[in-house]
Amino acid sequence: LLAFSYDPIPCAASQTVHAKLHTSTLYYQCSAARRIQLTPGRDRTTAMRPHATGVEKATAPYGSWESPISAAAVSSAGKTVEGLAVAGDGRLLWVETRPEEGGRAVLVKEGAGADGRGLDVTPQEFAVRSLAQEYGGGAFAVQGDVVVFSNYSDQRLYKQTIGDNSPLPLTPDYGGSVVRYADGVFDPHFSRYVTVMEDHRKSSSNPITTVAAVSTSVEDVNEPIVLLSGNDFYAFPRIDPTEKRMAWIEWSDPNMSWDKAQLWVGYFSSKGEVEKRICIAGGDPTIVESPTEPKWSSKGELFFITDRQSGFWNIYKWV
Repeated sequence: LLAFSYDPIPCAASQTVHAKLHTSTLYYQCSAARRIQLTPGRDRTTAMRPHATGVEKATAPYGSWESPISAAAVSSAGKTVEGLAVAGDGRLLWVETRPEEGGRAVLVKEGAGADGRGLDVTPQEFAVRSLAQEYGGGAFAVQGDVVVFSNYSDQRLYKQTIGDNSPLPLTPDYGGSVVRYADGVFDPHFSRYVTVMEDHRKSSSNPITTVAAVSTSVEDVNEPIVLLSGNDFYAFPRIDPTEKRMAWIEWSDPNMSWDKAQLWVGYFSSKGEVEKRICIAGGDPTIVESPTEPKWSSKGELFFITDRQSGFWNIYKWV
């Protein structure tokens, strides 16, 4: 596999640049017949381009030819939108990444105007992004007009009422992004926020992943309370709105979640602890499956996706 980069030839605006590959030589040619030739060598790329007195040759290591297409030019092409949710008034919320603000991720709410112009929820000094598993995901959740989000700079959880520009911290300041949160949901039964927690305090290369709960009913900062632990990875903690129970996905190293995982349901005690547990999918050692995306209905039905038996992901229901 050969990769070429080139120092562009100045072509008139009306001229067309053509590229053609002949064996190991790549030609870039203007319609005016001005041509640059890139020829791979043992440890360098040689470029030849027209010059007033003949062909000017320049030599540089592979990959060192300056390209007119920069990373900044590519990333500034447009905004990205992710994490859609619905606020209590039925309007959409989303996270908008803005290249013009250095890639800051802003929580935005759909406006009430006819143009649908979004309104910023989080203040300028905050960015809604989780670093859990390094690539993040699930950085906020909403209940009514209250949001809880993970702030990029310190990875703490903050609570904010939509329309109020004063987010309040929910989790302690550990002096950096050593404790991270993702994929959280509100627990209406115990006035708390249940989230995947990734703790790097003991080991940065082998963090401890748990499912933890953070109180949302008090103004003071509180240490998260661990609800689930012992496995290598957890995801999708989801609370049944009709009953005091929670579904989640867990799996063990070296598996990836789409190779082999388990779906569990746990019942809360009167104190909010997870006590009775039932494995819904992935517990049969004779069947390799990867359940994912559990979701409760308003009737207490649990829907999920798994590739059981067929090898293709399909929707299942547990009641």
